[in-house]
Amino acid sequence: MRVTQFAEQSIAWLLHNLPQPINVGDVIKGMEKSITEFRSQYDTMVTPAIAQGIKDQVAQLTSQNVPHGLAQDIAWLVVLASAYDVVQVSRDSGRKIAEVATLYFQLGEMLELHWLRREAASSPVAGHWDRLAVQSLIISLFDAQRRLTSAVLASGSVDAWRKTDEKDIARFMAFVADLKASEALTLPKLVIASQKVEEVGR
Repeated sequence: MRVTQFAEQSIAWLLHNLPQPINVGDVIKGMEKSITEFRSQYDTMVTPAIAQGIKDQVAQLTSQNVPHGLAQDIAWLVVLASAYDVVQVSRDSGRKIAEVATLYFQLGEMLELHWLRREAASSPVAGHWDRLAVQSLIISLFDAQRRLTSAVLASGSVDAWRKTDEKDIARFMAFVADLKASEALTLPKLVIASQKVEEVGR
Protein backbone atom coordinates (compact mmCIF):
# COMPACT_ATOMS: atom_id res chain seq x y z
CA MET A 1 0.00 0.00 0.00
CA ARG A 2 2.79 2.45 0.83
CA VAL A 3 4.67 1.70 -2.38
CA THR A 4 1.45 2.15 -4.38
CA GLN A 5 0.74 5.45 -2.63
CA PHE A 6 4.29 6.63 -3.35
CA ALA A 7 3.99 5.65 -7.02
CA GLU A 8 0.65 7.45 -7.35
CA GLN A 9 2.07 10.63 -5.80
CA SER A 10 5.18 10.51 -8.00
CA ILE A 11 3.21 9.95 -11.19
CA ALA A 12 0.77 12.71 -10.25
CA TRP A 13 3.69 15.11 -9.70
CA LEU A 14 5.19 14.29 -13.10
CA LEU A 15 1.85 14.68 -14.89
CA HIS A 16 1.17 17.94 -13.06
CA ASN A 17 4.58 19.59 -13.50
CA LEU A 18 6.17 18.32 -16.71
CA PRO A 19 5.25 19.53 -20.21
CA GLN A 20 3.20 17.14 -22.30
CA PRO A 21 3.80 14.78 -23.98
CA ILE A 22 6.20 13.29 -21.44
CA ASN A 23 9.21 11.38 -22.78
CA VAL A 24 9.76 8.84 -20.01
CA GLY A 25 13.28 8.02 -21.13
CA ASP A 26 14.32 11.68 -21.03
CA VAL A 27 12.73 12.14 -17.60
CA ILE A 28 14.64 9.18 -16.17
CA LYS A 29 17.90 10.35 -17.74
CA GLY A 30 17.40 13.91 -16.56
CA MET A 31 16.32 13.08 -13.00
CA GLU A 32 18.26 9.94 -12.11
CA LYS A 33 21.51 11.56 -10.95
CA SER A 34 19.79 14.22 -8.87
CA ILE A 35 17.34 11.79 -7.28
CA THR A 36 20.22 9.45 -6.42
CA GLU A 37 22.07 12.36 -4.81
CA PHE A 38 18.98 13.28 -2.82
CA ARG A 39 18.45 9.71 -1.67
CA SER A 40 22.07 9.30 -0.58
CA GLN A 41 21.83 12.26 1.81
CA TYR A 42 18.25 12.52 2.98
CA ASP A 43 18.88 11.04 6.41
CA THR A 44 21.06 14.11 7.14
CA MET A 45 18.58 16.65 5.69
CA VAL A 46 15.32 15.84 7.47
CA THR A 47 14.22 17.38 10.76
CA PRO A 48 14.64 15.45 14.04
CA ALA A 49 10.87 14.89 14.19
CA ILE A 50 10.81 13.33 10.71
CA ALA A 51 13.86 11.20 11.54
CA GLN A 52 12.14 9.93 14.69
CA GLY A 53 8.99 9.15 12.72
CA ILE A 54 11.05 7.11 10.26
CA LYS A 55 12.75 5.29 13.12
CA ASP A 56 9.38 4.46 14.69
CA GLN A 57 8.04 3.14 11.37
CA VAL A 58 11.10 0.96 10.87
CA ALA A 59 10.65 -0.46 14.38
CA GLN A 60 6.98 -1.15 13.70
CA LEU A 61 7.71 -2.91 10.41
CA THR A 62 10.58 -5.01 11.76
CA SER A 63 8.39 -6.06 14.68
CA GLN A 64 6.12 -7.58 12.01
CA ASN A 65 9.06 -9.58 10.59
CA VAL A 66 9.81 -7.22 7.70
CA PRO A 67 13.57 -7.40 6.94
CA HIS A 68 15.36 -4.34 8.30
CA GLY A 69 16.65 -3.08 4.93
CA LEU A 70 13.20 -3.36 3.34
CA ALA A 71 11.61 -1.69 6.37
CA GLN A 72 13.96 1.27 5.96
CA ASP A 73 13.20 1.58 2.26
CA ILE A 74 9.46 1.58 2.94
CA ALA A 75 9.67 4.04 5.84
CA TRP A 76 11.75 6.51 3.84
CA LEU A 77 9.27 6.63 0.95
CA VAL A 78 7.46 9.50 2.67
CA VAL A 79 10.67 11.55 2.36
CA LEU A 80 11.55 10.33 -1.12
CA ALA A 81 8.15 11.61 -2.30
CA SER A 82 9.57 15.15 -1.96
CA ALA A 83 12.61 14.50 -4.15
CA TYR A 84 11.13 16.00 -7.33
CA ASP A 85 10.27 19.25 -5.56
CA VAL A 86 13.71 19.54 -3.99
CA VAL A 87 15.47 18.82 -7.29
CA GLN A 88 13.35 21.37 -9.13
CA VAL A 89 14.04 24.14 -6.58
CA SER A 90 17.73 23.21 -6.60
CA ARG A 91 17.89 23.59 -10.37
CA ASP A 92 15.85 26.80 -10.44
CA SER A 93 17.85 28.46 -7.66
CA GLY A 94 21.30 27.07 -8.39
CA ARG A 95 21.57 25.91 -4.76
CA LYS A 96 22.84 22.51 -3.65
CA ILE A 97 20.32 19.74 -3.13
CA ALA A 98 21.30 19.30 0.52
CA GLU A 99 20.76 23.01 1.26
CA VAL A 100 17.38 23.08 -0.48
CA ALA A 101 16.20 19.83 1.12
CA THR A 102 17.14 20.94 4.64
CA LEU A 103 15.14 24.15 4.19
CA TYR A 104 12.27 22.35 2.45
CA PHE A 105 11.75 19.92 5.34
CA GLN A 106 12.22 22.66 7.93
CA LEU A 107 9.42 24.67 6.34
CA GLY A 108 7.21 21.62 5.97
CA GLU A 109 7.46 20.96 9.69
CA MET A 110 7.15 24.62 10.71
CA LEU A 111 3.96 25.12 8.69
CA GLU A 112 2.56 21.64 9.46
CA LEU A 113 2.48 20.74 5.75
CA HIS A 114 3.84 17.26 6.48
CA TRP A 115 1.01 16.74 8.96
CA LEU A 116 -1.62 18.03 6.52
CA ARG A 117 -0.41 15.70 3.75
CA ARG A 118 -0.36 12.76 6.12
CA GLU A 119 -3.91 13.51 7.24
CA ALA A 120 -5.03 13.89 3.63
CA ALA A 121 -3.44 10.59 2.62
CA SER A 122 -5.21 8.77 5.47
CA SER A 123 -8.54 10.54 4.90
CA PRO A 124 -11.39 8.09 4.17
CA VAL A 125 -12.66 8.33 0.61
CA ALA A 126 -16.19 7.47 -0.49
CA GLY A 127 -15.43 6.95 -4.15
CA HIS A 128 -13.60 8.03 -7.28
CA TRP A 129 -14.19 11.77 -6.89
CA ASP A 130 -13.10 11.82 -3.27
CA ARG A 131 -9.92 10.01 -4.28
CA LEU A 132 -9.25 12.62 -6.97
CA ALA A 133 -9.90 15.40 -4.47
CA VAL A 134 -7.39 13.91 -2.03
CA GLN A 135 -4.80 13.50 -4.77
CA SER A 136 -5.31 17.11 -5.89
CA LEU A 137 -5.04 18.28 -2.29
CA ILE A 138 -1.74 16.47 -1.75
CA ILE A 139 -0.33 17.91 -4.99
CA SER A 140 -1.37 21.41 -3.89
CA LEU A 141 0.42 20.99 -0.56
CA PHE A 142 3.59 19.79 -2.32
CA ASP A 143 3.34 22.76 -4.69
CA ALA A 144 2.97 25.16 -1.76
CA GLN A 145 5.99 23.74 0.03
CA ARG A 146 8.09 24.02 -3.13
CA ARG A 147 6.93 27.60 -3.73
CA LEU A 148 7.63 28.65 -0.15
CA THR A 149 11.08 27.05 -0.22
CA SER A 150 11.91 29.13 -3.30
CA ALA A 151 10.55 32.24 -1.57
CA VAL A 152 12.72 31.72 1.51
CA LEU A 153 15.81 31.17 -0.63
CA ALA A 154 15.04 34.43 -2.43
CA SER A 155 14.61 36.21 0.93
CA GLY A 156 17.98 35.04 2.16
CA SER A 157 16.87 33.34 5.38
CA VAL A 158 13.85 31.94 7.20
CA ASP A 159 13.92 34.86 9.65
CA ALA A 160 13.88 37.44 6.85
CA TRP A 161 11.02 35.64 5.13
CA ARG A 162 9.01 35.37 8.35
CA LYS A 163 9.35 39.10 9.00
CA THR A 164 8.12 39.87 5.48
CA ASP A 165 5.07 37.58 5.70
CA GLU A 166 4.52 37.58 9.46
CA LYS A 167 0.76 38.24 9.36
CA ASP A 168 0.01 35.63 6.68
CA ILE A 169 2.05 33.01 8.51
CA ALA A 170 0.37 33.78 11.85
CA ARG A 171 -3.11 33.50 10.30
CA PHE A 172 -2.28 30.20 8.68
CA MET A 173 -0.77 28.73 11.85
CA ALA A 174 -3.84 29.83 13.83
CA PHE A 175 -6.02 28.06 11.26
CA VAL A 176 -3.95 24.86 11.55
CA ALA A 177 -4.23 25.02 15.34
CA ASP A 178 -8.01 25.19 14.97
CA LEU A 179 -7.90 22.15 12.67
CA LYS A 180 -5.91 20.17 15.22
CA ALA A 181 -8.38 21.13 17.93
CA SER A 182 -11.42 20.11 15.88
CA GLU A 183 -13.10 16.78 16.52
CA ALA A 184 -12.85 15.40 12.99
CA LEU A 185 -10.51 16.44 10.19
CA THR A 186 -12.77 16.09 7.16
CA LEU A 187 -11.90 16.39 3.49
CA PRO A 188 -13.59 19.83 3.14
CA LYS A 189 -11.48 21.14 6.04
CA LEU A 190 -8.32 19.84 4.36
CA VAL A 191 -9.31 21.47 1.08
CA ILE A 192 -9.73 24.81 2.89
CA ALA A 193 -6.29 24.28 4.47
CA SER A 194 -4.72 23.89 1.03
CA GLN A 195 -6.40 27.14 -0.02
CA LYS A 196 -5.23 28.93 3.12
CA VAL A 197 -1.58 28.00 2.62
CA GLU A 198 -1.75 29.54 -0.85
CA GLU A 199 -2.35 32.89 0.88
CA VAL A 200 1.02 32.67 2.67
CA GLY A 201 3.69 34.72 0.98
CA ARG A 202 1.46 36.01 -1.82
